[in-house]
Amino acid sequence: MMIHMVHVELGARMVAFEHLVVRVGVRWDHAIAANADVSIDAGGEVELERAIDEAEHEVGERLATFTFFPSLVIALGYQF
Repeated sequence: MMIHMVHVELGARMVAFEHLVVRVGVRWDHAIAANADVSIDAGGEVELERAIDEAEHEVGERLATFTFFPSLVIALGYQF
């Protein structure tokens, strides 16, 4: 399975005590496309292969449609 996503983040970076870096932000991740690979040893049966192709398409389409989420980002660092 492969999901192609885009994210947007809005945040702020602050320096405290001359070296401590604090970064906070709000981020939105959203899928724009997805591919799924379903593999079953079909034994050459056309109906089973067609069902696998349909399942791959359906899973990929649903992942691209319903995969999105917001995130709160908090990061601490030290600058020299």
